[in-house]
Amino acid sequence: MIEYTVGRHHGEATANTTVHIFTARRRCIIDRVEYANTVGLVEHADDHVTGTVQNGEDVLATLFATDSDLEGADNSLGTDPIIATPPAATRLLAAGDVLDLVLTAAGSPTLPPGDVTVYVREI
Repeated sequence: MIEYTVGRHHGEATANTTVHIFTARRRCIIDRVEYANTVGLVEHADDHVTGTVQNGEDVLATLFATDSDLEGADNSLGTDPIIATPPAATRLLAAGDVLDLVLTAAGSPTLPPGDVTVYVREI
């Protein structure tokens, strides 16, 4: 079994943005995903961003959603790293599957640069 991490940086995002993380060389399992943003983003009802890790249309993990209209005490993106474990139903990738960080913007948000790291086990 081969284990490795893949990291990608994204620049400032003010609109919908897709950041290619990697294309699976072999069948693999995504153990966890980490996202770090050293500046953060305050929640807002009109200007907000949702960050997801996706294999095509399948969402493996929703990392953050800064929409203040969503339930929760505070939907601001903090500066502490976010760690997500994809559910069993979506964490298995086939050879050739493409994993992306998808940043979906509403209104006119400005998401500061950030980093995503994916922990992979080839099987």
